[in-house]
Amino acid sequence: FGESTLDLVGFGVTERFEGEAARAAAFDESLARTDGVDTDDNAADFTSQEPTPQHSTGDVEDQDDLGELSSQLSSGSSR
Repeated sequence: FGESTLDLVGFGVTERFEGEAARAAAFDESLARTDGVDTDDNAADFTSQEPTPQHSTGDVEDQDDLGELSSQLSSGSSR
């Protein structure tokens, strides 16, 4: 994948993954690394779960704000 690639996750139908591809998450799920595990096998390292949006500081985003954003994006409106 190149010398600058530190890590990656491939899921669903893809040609790029480590070991085995992780299973694709359902539309209302996200993929998460299991407790920081990195065995170089995406199927073993990632599990699907309820989304827990975070920004770079690790603080969990307010779910209400995300629901509003999702509604705006699907309707084509903006603030």
